[in-house]
Amino acid sequence: MVVSNRADMRHFVACTKGCPVIMGRKTLLSFP
Repeated sequence: MVVSNRADMRHFVACTKGCPVIMGRKTLLSFP
């Protein structure tokens, strides 16, 4: 993710929880 923001991360988790998310290895490694 380009910008790390707590509110954005909470929104992302809420929208994708329980659903498959397709991303690249580097994007996955950028998550906290």
